[in-house]
Amino acid sequence: MSLERDRTVHLTMTLLDKEAEDQNVNEGAYLRVSNALMAIKEANEAEKRGVITRYLLKQICYKPLSAASVPREERRLIERPEFIHAVFKKRTTDAETAYLSHDAWKDKLLRGLFCPVMLDEEKKSFSYEWFREVLLAVLRARCNMLEPLEKFLNEKNISPWHTHFPMGDGRLDECPEVLLVEPGFLWWLLNPEIYDRHTFEQWEVLKLQEYAFRSFYLQLALPPEKQPEVNELKFIAALGLRGRNDVVAIQSRMRVEYEKLGHPNIETRFAEAKAAVLGAPYDGTPEALPPRPFQATPYPWDL
Repeated sequence: MSLERDRTVHLTMTLLDKEAEDQNVNEGAYLRVSNALMAIKEANEAEKRGVITRYLLKQICYKPLSAASVPREERRLIERPEFIHAVFKKRTTDAETAYLSHDAWKDKLLRGLFCPVMLDEEKKSFSYEWFREVLLAVLRARCNMLEPLEKFLNEKNISPWHTHFPMGDGRLDECPEVLLVEPGFLWWLLNPEIYDRHTFEQWEVLKLQEYAFRSFYLQLALPPEKQPEVNELKFIAALGLRGRNDVVAIQSRMRVEYEKLGHPNIETRFAEAKAAVLGAPYDGTPEALPPRPFQATPYPWDL
């Protein structure tokens, strides 16, 4: 039916253009009829997208790895936070899929979204822009995917500079968008499994920590469903702090400096506040924070 409507609308528009060319239709009538036909065409396309999206939602929910087989022209439908969130919701509420292993299901979904065509460096098909779009969509979906995502990125030998360029080796030029979306991603950025060809200079570490710190507190004002999915202890460890009391102390110092200066000084305030807080005894008992992973060879940068 939709194909017939498409053909009918196309033929009608062709006929209308011919009549206008022969000056049988005045300009006002031509514009009104053209707009009406365009509205029909757009409604028809929206209906087709809806049908395809519902099919993909059911298919990927039951077989998440099948996302890898979705043609490139249709992937724009599934590589959206709204779709990923809907798949998760259906996964947990649908009786046919609720029994599936949650961790295994998440792993398969990531393998489907970050499909082999995207990540094949041997065939020179690694698409940085495409990879970053999907990475942000997964994090924006707010489906507790941060830790499975970190594990997946390590398995695929992804480096921090894949997520934002330039970054590393003293080249960081701006706040990585991924930290604006999910400040908890700081832990992986500073603790990647693959760092033999990627290093941070110490000023970059401090700058990334500041960006993540500021992003986290800005996002606390958002509705609960849109707030970041930060693992609090890993986040504190990534900031190079000793516990929650250090976080509160730095926030307090930065607020006082902001009020005193009347404007933010992003590059220096966090580093100075952190140094002052760490230079004093910890207020309380330091917390049991997770150790940095992959330290058979120590990282060449400190937190």
